[in-house]
Amino acid sequence: MAQKLEAAGCWRRASARWLFVMGNVECTEAQREWLLLRRNYCLAQISSPPTSEKLDISEVAKAADATLRRMGIASPRTTGAGFLP
Repeated sequence: MAQKLEAAGCWRRASARWLFVMGNVECTEAQREWLLLRRNYCLAQISSPPTSEKLDISEVAKAADATLRRMGIASPRTTGAGFLP
């Protein structure tokens, strides 16, 4: 099953499957080591999101604050502070 997931490029699912096999199947120390290496390989294949782009949620926070004010449920503590109480 994990090998099919790997072949499909489902690296997170394959990694989880290898972990499941490691914990639920009786195996030798050598087999366990192989499973761990296979899992680590899957985790290494997962591409990281680009770090150059920062997520800017300031417009979302402003819209949320405006909505709270229109609804009459904004408190002075939350106004302008986004979602933090």
